[in-house]
Amino acid sequence: MNLEGLPVALIVVLVCFVAAAGLWYLAIRFRLRQLKIMAVAIAVTPVLGFGVQIGSHYFGWFDPPDYRTTTPGPARREASVIREFPFPVPNPSFLHQIELTPRSDTGQRPASSIPLHFIVRAPNGDILVEKQATLAPGEDTPWTPLVVDFQPVDAGEYLLHLDIPKGVESVEVRVHELRRR
Repeated sequence: MNLEGLPVALIVVLVCFVAAAGLWYLAIRFRLRQLKIMAVAIAVTPVLGFGVQIGSHYFGWFDPPDYRTTTPGPARREASVIREFPFPVPNPSFLHQIELTPRSDTGQRPASSIPLHFIVRAPNGDILVEKQATLAPGEDTPWTPLVVDFQPVDAGEYLLHLDIPKGVESVEVRVHELRRR
């Protein structure tokens, strides 16, 4: 949790409580119910703010969304195709995971395995991850997904270089942060 703004937050809380206490005193002194309501609202506001901040930290309410895309496979006449596309990494402090799920061009369960090769390049051009795997046909999906974890070095646009073999209609790509709670 980021504690840089803690002194300012404590001052805001104290000012809200003092203002609420002053309004509460005036409400009793002048017998005005509206001032009591305003005093309670002012006193509860920082508590709700802290609650939302703590809840977003633990439940990931404001986490960046997963990056998802689908890239097409080779044309019928091509043996394979190379696709390159960028994906964002806004928070490099967390471990990330890439999940590649090939889809069959026939729409049915394929009979053979396929080789899938990919490279992830950092924003400065260095190769961060390179993997080649043979994916076997899956039970409920055409092929088993290829899942690889990697640790980003910087925030920015990373480049995914994907070599897609013949027989694959498309590859679903999902990149997300692995947050430990």
